[in-house]
Amino acid sequence: MLGEIYVINYLAIISILSLVFLLMLKYINSPKNNDSIDREKRDFLLDEISKLQEMNCRLSGRINQLENEVVELKRLSESQKHKISLEQNRRNELNEIPFSQSMNYRQFIQNNHEVVKLINDGCSNEDISQKLNKSICEIEMIRRFIK
Repeated sequence: MLGEIYVINYLAIISILSLVFLLMLKYINSPKNNDSIDREKRDFLLDEISKLQEMNCRLSGRINQLENEVVELKRLSESQKHKISLEQNRRNELNEIPFSQSMNYRQFIQNNHEVVKLINDGCSNEDISQKLNKSICEIEMIRRFIK
């Protein structure tokens, strides 16, 4: 997409230069005695040149905006790659735990899944103990273990 915009930008510059070149040729080839070049054509060409210059300015602004967006997308991409690498490292750490410990951890989480869910939801120890009719000490122990 950026390549297309650069091509459009260059085409606009080439168009402006060719119009200026045509105006210069017309002026050079016209007789010196005749000072009045067809005013309508000259005004038309000047209007076209000003329109092309405005379009060139808009295209330059759009190119700058797209370049900024590309920089932002690169930054977001790097951020996502960092998050993915952190997640992969965490998974690798879990995979390094011996199977017996991993199995015990899974069983513990399965047996206390209601407590773990409420902890992850952000409930306090007192709320969890009231909802599940468990002691606060048991809730605190589970909370420490899963962290």
